[in-house]
Amino acid sequence: MLRRPRVGTSVTPNHVRVTADLPCDLEQAWHLLTTPDRIARWWGAHVTFEPRHGGKIREEWTDDDRAVVTTGEVTLWEPPARLEYHWADDLWPGRTKVSFHLVKARTGTRLVLEESGWEALPVRTRPELIQAHAEQWSYYMGRLVALAR
Repeated sequence: MLRRPRVGTSVTPNHVRVTADLPCDLEQAWHLLTTPDRIARWWGAHVTFEPRHGGKIREEWTDDDRAVVTTGEVTLWEPPARLEYHWADDLWPGRTKVSFHLVKARTGTRLVLEESGWEALPVRTRPELIQAHAEQWSYYMGRLVALAR
């Protein structure tokens, strides 16, 4: 019997929170989360990531027929527990903050992803962007859980 990935998502007007229970130890979870070849497996080859403080992150994707580039920089690097970066799509007037926190759990590792800072974006588009990011992060965290198995 296949088990569904254990991922939970909550959304508020200015905050996305996704939790995932990874069936692996803390060090392996960190490796899956931050190693470029592993990132390509759960997030996609369209993402480049420099695993260090000050490292760059870049995601290239399409929104309908428009090419979008999302770029950012790692602002917190505390292996194997905490990672944080600020990033923005090429047309955004401001950046959001994405943080990952890993903690030992009874059956592996609990990952908590939070994206905040949405106040920097226009009020009229904010709810749609927040919901889209919540759905996408939930999807990708499910892929990360599956890869950890």
